[in-house]
Amino acid sequence: MAGEAKTGSSMPRFDNCSAVHANSSCAMMAGATLAVLPLLILFVFLQRFFVDSIVGSAIKG
Repeated sequence: MAGEAKTGSSMPRFDNCSAVHANSSCAMMAGATLAVLPLLILFVFLQRFFVDSIVGSAIKG
């Protein structure tokens, strides 16, 4: 099957995502990366506030 590794793995290969071989899996991988990247950057900058709120809401014994 096209796009799968030759070792029998079901994981798709993205090493052939050029303009000549563009397909839907390449487009979906690029779209997923662009969708997650802003959230990841936001989390890195606001990580301290997430941790503080989790620690502050913990039940103290």
